[in-house]
Amino acid sequence: MKNFLMMLLCWVVVSGAGPAWAIGPYVDNGDGTATDQGTGLMWMQSTADINGDEDMDDNDRLPWKDALEYCENLNFADYTDWRLPNERELRSIVKDDTFNPAIDPVFDCELSPYWSSTSLASDASYAWFVNFAVGGDNWQNKTNHNYVRCVRGGLSGSGPFDLSIILAGTGGGTVTSNPAGIDCPGDCTESYPSGQAVQLTATPDPGSVFSGWSGDCAGTDPDVTVTMDGAKSCTAAFDVAVSSFTLTAAVDPAGGGTVTSNPAGIDCPGDCTEDYNDGTAVALTANPAADYAFDHWTGDCAGSNPVCDLTMNSDRDATAHFVCTAIGAPAANDPGNTISSGTAYQVSWAAVDGAQDYVIQEATDAAFTAIVSTHTVATTQQQYTHDVAVDTTYYYRVRARRSCGSESPWSNVVDMTVLTHVLSHFDLTGQWNWYYRFGNLMLSGIFEVQNVGDQEYHGLVTVDFYLSDDRQLDGNDLFLNRRTVNIQGHRTLISSYGHWLRGILRWWLTRRSLGFPSIPNQIIAVIDPDNLIDETNEGNNVIPSP
Repeated sequence: MKNFLMMLLCWVVVSGAGPAWAIGPYVDNGDGTATDQGTGLMWMQSTADINGDEDMDDNDRLPWKDALEYCENLNFADYTDWRLPNERELRSIVKDDTFNPAIDPVFDCELSPYWSSTSLASDASYAWFVNFAVGGDNWQNKTNHNYVRCVRGGLSGSGPFDLSIILAGTGGGTVTSNPAGIDCPGDCTESYPSGQAVQLTATPDPGSVFSGWSGDCAGTDPDVTVTMDGAKSCTAAFDVAVSSFTLTAAVDPAGGGTVTSNPAGIDCPGDCTEDYNDGTAVALTANPAADYAFDHWTGDCAGSNPVCDLTMNSDRDATAHFVCTAIGAPAANDPGNTISSGTAYQVSWAAVDGAQDYVIQEATDAAFTAIVSTHTVATTQQQYTHDVAVDTTYYYRVRARRSCGSESPWSNVVDMTVLTHVLSHFDLTGQWNWYYRFGNLMLSGIFEVQNVGDQEYHGLVTVDFYLSDDRQLDGNDLFLNRRTVNIQGHRTLISSYGHWLRGILRWWLTRRSLGFPSIPNQIIAVIDPDNLIDETNEGNNVIPSP
């Protein structure tokens, strides 16, 4: 008994218990709550059953911060505005004239400490508790585990009311008040008169950021105002500031492709810069456009892998370089070996997939050291027609080009020889006839000029017709007529009808006076009389007359 009295005396001395508010009378609300008519506070009648097993033990004890959160999140007896009582409120239900427990019988109580929301003014890592074994209060480190009894409502009188500040988060900071009184950590609880408007200001430490208010304060504005119409508790969260760095991407050349990022943010060109938190892993991907291929990275990315992994621990930049892909050479078609003078020729080639246009190069030597001309045509043409000079051999080649600029190798070389003529020999064959018409003596003929040379001839040939008695063209022979013949290949048919009676008679009369006995029996055809095609006129192409 002596030891018990000494322990009780020591507890009272340590706790510094003073006068509490008036107790009761209490009203049992029949829903697990009781209301103190003296203070207007509504209490949980039983100690909080944290794990819900209806058995009070160490598993129902919480650290101070968790006790605050438990009451703030509690939905009990159809009320959601529960909170952890401050030290003065918790002492108000102590019944000083009883022990073990020192509380009114309307409550169930454990003989162990219960947390209040009030921090120790001199050291915010400690908070006040009340022990209902003897009804005393004291402080403990907030990491200790104690029982919880939640409260709601406020005094019906004039106060004063306690304002408590709780610091939370991964960072650090201070909360001060206006009017003065709160300077937390250090002094985190202050009593204010009823109706007092108190402005709280949250200031983060260097390297931290203010994240927001909770409890009886809300929002992310560092300045918040609380009206003291009851006991209040506000939690200020400070978190470690996360540095961010800028990632800048680029594409070379423009139009060669795109660069995208994972996590999203870069879609270049268009959106080529993005800020990422310190330590963020970012994957950049180079995506080539049509006709291009990815080649390499420069900057903070390197190599030829289209995916580049970066860690954002500083500002970064990366440029994706693309190259125009190669294109195959076209196959040129041989236009033929020779053409005659003044004739246009056509060079053609097979189409190449991906070509934007074609370049045709013309030279007078197979090595293309003497280039005559270079022409560019669209992909839809696939042929080129060009006039030529005579007595010349031309060489041609073709290459394809992509829209991005790459050129194919040159095609095979084709050649074309342009001649002023083709050596050929011509013979005249046919049938001549004398006849009378309307009393006139007439001569008609159907004949053919035939190319009997080794090569085809395409072009015009002039044919002159003479009367001759010796098959040799000389000054004594009589010119009859001239025809122009268009020869294409080897044979051309000519039909000729003439009214040559006067000329023939004049020639006959002349020959009679010279001693010729009769009309000449030969008509000769002189082909190419101006010697333009080197025709030999062998035998003067004799066709006997009738």
